[in-house]
Amino acid sequence: MCKEAMEALHALKNRFPTCSLRGRKSLYLATKKDHVKDLMAESLALQSIGINAGFYTGEEVKEWYDLLAYGALYVEEDLDVDPVRFIYTITEANLQRGVQYFEETEVDLSSLTAHGVRIKNGATLTFDQVILATGYGQVYPFMKDLVEIHRTYAFFTEPLEEEPWRDGVMIWETQKPYGYLRGVKIKGSSQGA
Repeated sequence: MCKEAMEALHALKNRFPTCSLRGRKSLYLATKKDHVKDLMAESLALQSIGINAGFYTGEEVKEWYDLLAYGALYVEEDLDVDPVRFIYTITEANLQRGVQYFEETEVDLSSLTAHGVRIKNGATLTFDQVILATGYGQVYPFMKDLVEIHRTYAFFTEPLEEEPWRDGVMIWETQKPYGYLRGVKIKGSSQGA
């Protein structure tokens, strides 16, 4: 399934060249000693389905990336995306296919049910599935067992002349909550985030 998902994302990138999906290498750090075995197993599992992956020891991670970890899973064929640019690209493609968007439509969230919601002008929208991206919104009774609340923080640097670490890898860790680092291209320069 992992290989097929990556192939589907590459196909999406080919269909929508401006969607900002780009091939990257990644480094998944074992931040606890007991995480090493799982990352080694994941490395072997990825290799068994044809994904170019490997496991680095803690010493190799320190030498090559100047990071402290018990080891790391290295994946040659990963992807990252600029989520805002991706959404704009997909939205534009949907508009060209006739999908209608109702921006800045006020919804009465207190009327939300499993299959409908009233909008402020009194009309009702019905649906089979819905995605609520409301930030710090209320968890409504019908969804209380379906919702997980997560917090995200982002940090940025001034433009850098070159990638801040070897191979321009995305870096994240097994610790929960986890840290995540990647460089992004902005007007021809790399940014650490």
